[in-house]
Amino acid sequence: MPVEDVYSAMQAQFGSLTASQYNQFSRVWWVIVQSDAKYRQNPGDLTRLYTRSNNGQMVPLSALVTH
Repeated sequence: MPVEDVYSAMQAQFGSLTASQYNQFSRVWWVIVQSDAKYRQNPGDLTRLYTRSNNGQMVPLSALVTH
């Protein structure tokens, strides 16, 4: 499991992650991913996160990290 994928999943859950940007009406709009506050209040919320392994399978972060 690439450690970068674990960090990205954690960053999107507990912080925010810029996913992309697009242009519309002559403006640049940023797409930012962030979980709702009630889903990122405590470290136990890690148990609800998954990331994709090298072979394409979804792996729960709880199998990779502890809080």
